[in-house]
Amino acid sequence: MSIANLKSLFAPQSVALIGASRKANSVGAVLARNLAGAGFAGPIWPVNPHAVEIAGLPVFPSLSVLPAAPELAIIATPPQDIPDIVRELAKRGTKAAVVITASAGPRRCSMPPDPLSCGSSGRTASAYWLPPSG
Repeated sequence: MSIANLKSLFAPQSVALIGASRKANSVGAVLARNLAGAGFAGPIWPVNPHAVEIAGLPVFPSLSVLPAAPELAIIATPPQDIPDIVRELAKRGTKAAVVITASAGPRRCSMPPDPLSCGSSGRTASAYWLPPSG
């Protein structure tokens, strides 16, 4: 991993929060409030197909309608959604991702193993050169 990768993780120019939520005290709601209140100078793009505004920020219904590829993606979704989200982020050009989810441990997969459909979410992120965090 290069210093450039770390810059995308620790000093990104833009952030997408996939799994932003209006549900009080949920992980997605707490993350949205913290991002909105932290004084981040770049754009923050919450993603939720069922909301218009979260924590005072306009919400995007999907990754495909974001105005640009976020430099950092924070993923707060159920574990089964992570591989598809990481694939889409990588195709868009996202450089770093942080995964915050419950029980993203090993899963059964076919032989030979496909790194895009089995193993940990960290392996999926690595397959797309996203430095996995979390």
